Amino acid sequence: MKKRLETISILLSAVLLALLLLLAGWLLLPREFQSGIDWAEYKKEPENSIDVLYSGSSMTFCDIAPATVYEHSGITGYVIAGPEQTIPVSYYYIAEACRTQSPRAVFLELGGMFFTRYEKHTASNIAFMPRGLNRLRATFNAAERENVPGLILPVLDYHSRWNSVTAGEILAKLTAGVSETAGYQLQWEVNAQGDVTYRDLSTSYYDRSFEYLEKTAVLCREKGIDLYLFLSPTMNRTPEELREKLEADIAGLDIAGYIDFNTEENFAALGLDAERDWVDGLHLNVYGAKKVSENIAARLVELGYSPTGNADAELWQRRIEALK
Repeated sequence: MKKRLETISILLSAVLLALLLLLAGWLLLPREFQSGIDWAEYKKEPENSIDVLYSGSSMTFCDIAPATVYEHSGITGYVIAGPEQTIPVSYYYIAEACRTQSPRAVFLELGGMFFTRYEKHTASNIAFMPRGLNRLRATFNAAERENVPGLILPVLDYHSRWNSVTAGEILAKLTAGVSETAGYQLQWEVNAQGDVTYRDLSTSYYDRSFEYLEKTAVLCREKGIDLYLFLSPTMNRTPEELREKLEADIAGLDIAGYIDFNTEENFAALGLDAERDWVDGLHLNVYGAKKVSENIAARLVELGYSPTGNADAELWQRRIEALK
């Protein structure tokens, strides 16, 4: 009996220690370490009120404003993107986002097809995911091995913040409200652009990224979601031969559609102003994002999508006003 009690005591102590370490990690993890989705805000969205999810890298959260899509179509949406977000991480983001929402469509930006396996922000993109199976799977399948311990126990990476964490920061975590931009990152900076240039991109991890693209197609099909793949409009573009390869490979996937916004026809249809609509060669500002979002709204209506009627009209009106 004594030995049994000792064993139970050790197990309870281990559980308590683990809980304390997790709590410490939650307290020390910054609220806003990076640009991109704030999951605490996303979880505040009314359940099953989001019609479309937009995922990918910074070219997604700078280029697509769900409020503008809503303004021109009544269709709600949310941007679930992170800086330099790889395709594997996007897969886990989509899986996580579908836990509380039942979108009818997902738009996945494909700039990540030409990223390296582990980008600068890969670990932080995972670190800010809600705890659960999707975050755990992303940790082991999409993060660099040296970052795994800190992703499991964030206290290992952020222990130096003990003296800088404020009560206000903790209160902000506990009282997170809805996003006033539905995950879109407001960019007001204006930098005029010159001629189109082409990026020096790697295909070293293209095949691995494509495997997760296939997994994403399967995930969406199983959930009854239409998957659209796209390349964001840029002035510093993916070389044409890589875009041709990508389009050819995508043709074999079970998806709803593919849009390359960099073709002559699609780019011209956006009406982007090189003097006014850009932050840099890869990212649009608010003026440019509105044009892309209006184009997406028109495409959704043309494809037969309509509002589900679950939107909080007052919230979405605030989101429209935030872009003015």
